[in-house]
Amino acid sequence: MDSEFTLLSKVERKEVKWLWEPFIPIGMMTILEGDPDVGKSYLAMHLASLVSQGGTLPNGSRLKPGKVLYFSQEDDPSYTIRPRVEDMGGDLNRVKVHTGDSIFDEAGMSVLRREVRRWKPDLIIVDPLVAYVDASTDFYKSNEVRPVLRALTQIAEKGNCALLPIRHLVKAKATKALYQGGGSMDFIAFVRSALRVAQHPEEPDRRVLVHFKHNLSERGDSMM
Repeated sequence: MDSEFTLLSKVERKEVKWLWEPFIPIGMMTILEGDPDVGKSYLAMHLASLVSQGGTLPNGSRLKPGKVLYFSQEDDPSYTIRPRVEDMGGDLNRVKVHTGDSIFDEAGMSVLRREVRRWKPDLIIVDPLVAYVDASTDFYKSNEVRPVLRALTQIAEKGNCALLPIRHLVKAKATKALYQGGGSMDFIAFVRSALRVAQHPEEPDRRVLVHFKHNLSERGDSMM
């Protein structure tokens, strides 16, 4: 029993590393969420493009050219993902798209671990996360989703990469942004950072990116 406890003085102190400070940490999970058709996937593809080409982030910092693993059940690689990433200047040889039908069960996690070891991605995008959770898992029960979230985060931590799953909002909106995402509250409790894409309240054709959960930093400025 004693071996399960460690003196805090023996715990290694670590500094947070960032893919995009203060929004997307490395080795952890960041949720990107919003209603349908507000541009969540477009933003994800833009990030994939920037990472692959070593582009400049909105805060002016320059990325080194990196690699991306892209899981998508909603956008076709031929008609949507490649055209968008390519048109945004992305390096297509640095973005791998998942084309199989595996989910994040035990076998699917093994496939992901193996690919992360081989490919060494800087960013993993999962769009949407619910499409890769086993149908037998109740998306609204904390004790069932927590093991999935923990396993995915451990893969990101070991692989030294950022993990960006996407989820939709529920139709009946709660008062607080923290409670509006689909599925168990454990999703928002588990992640260290969360981003919301939404329609601008006064300009319907514009979008706003809001940093509404920020355990590792000060809240990042909202962007349009």
